[in-house]
Amino acid sequence: MRKKRNEKGTKQGLKSAVSKTFDIPMETFSNVSQLDILSNKEALLEGCKGILEYDDNIIRISGHKMEIKFTGEGLTLKCLTTENIMITGKIWSVEFIA
Repeated sequence: MRKKRNEKGTKQGLKSAVSKTFDIPMETFSNVSQLDILSNKEALLEGCKGILEYDDNIIRISGHKMEIKFTGEGLTLKCLTTENIMITGKIWSVEFIA
């Protein structure tokens, strides 16, 4: 008798197999935001849903599961796509708000 696999287990197994085969991080397939920060001058946020607030000192972004707030000086959006945002300027702090 064969055991039934639930749909979630099947999807997770497929994601894992593709990740290993093509050497792609598992995070690529999940609904989480990823943040890369270069010094205090540049931040790349992948997996964003929208901009909640934007001025020279504060940028608030809606991520997949939380809000991300950047505080600093001379903050600008250098690159904006449907899923990614690059923020430049002097970044003083980053807050994650659930």
